[in-house]
Amino acid sequence: MILTKENSCAVIVTFNPDSLFEEAIKRHIELFGFIIVVDNNSSDLSFLKHCIVDTVLLKKNMGIAYALNIGIRRALSSGYKWIFTFDQDSIPIRNFLYYYNEVFRVLPEDLATNIGLISTKHVPNVPFLLDSNLKFKRTCSLITSGMFHNGRVFERVGWYDEKMFIDGVDFEFALRCSVAGFDTIRIQNPILQHKLGDPQNKSVMWGLFNIKTTNHNATRRYYIMRNHIYIFKKYVFKRPLWIFKKSLFCGIDLIVMLLADDDKWDKIKKTLKGLVDGFVL
Repeated sequence: MILTKENSCAVIVTFNPDSLFEEAIKRHIELFGFIIVVDNNSSDLSFLKHCIVDTVLLKKNMGIAYALNIGIRRALSSGYKWIFTFDQDSIPIRNFLYYYNEVFRVLPEDLATNIGLISTKHVPNVPFLLDSNLKFKRTCSLITSGMFHNGRVFERVGWYDEKMFIDGVDFEFALRCSVAGFDTIRIQNPILQHKLGDPQNKSVMWGLFNIKTTNHNATRRYYIMRNHIYIFKKYVFKRPLWIFKKSLFCGIDLIVMLLADDDKWDKIKKTLKGLVDGFVL
């Protein structure tokens, strides 16, 4: 199979996007023949004024999973089998589809047809010169932004889990696809500009160490912990190695939060609440 502008669709979820969205949507229009923007009740919709795209306006913020499902269902009903999803602040490079097509080209046909999801490495700034040689790995650590979906996965595994609302939604869906027998792949080439959280560099331990923190707000900290526990419960026996690595990363992330984040006491309280709520979700 070959992904082209004509046979590929992009679903973009928005919620009060900043000025970067205008640049992002221009790039999406270059790459994809059909674009669906699902807005989670932004307070100002002026960013859509010059967008010649299909738009779904939700009356309240229903979370990333619900919005993704709305957009994906519309894409499928419009006849698209190859669907990409993006965050509002993600900008793919101009030859973005080349790297996804390379995955299908280098794999034997029987393996290529079994691909369910392909995501990509995201970086704050894409290098000026990129290696055209494809690098990829099989993993369930995929992010929603830049993710290719084979339309067949929804028939077999269902939709994104809407009760998760935000954070870990992509990991859970990738794990579900993997358990169902689909290959889940991440391109290692940095082909998507995407910022994670509100990253800051902080000096800690009397200036002895410099730590980079995502500095997620307290609400995000709640969902990160709650949904990690939820995923842990569902997949600890199905994908134990992945769960172990993710739990280790989660622990390190908590230490970084305690050392370097702003408003850490509020974040600690929300994290503990997420820990408790995760066991009853």
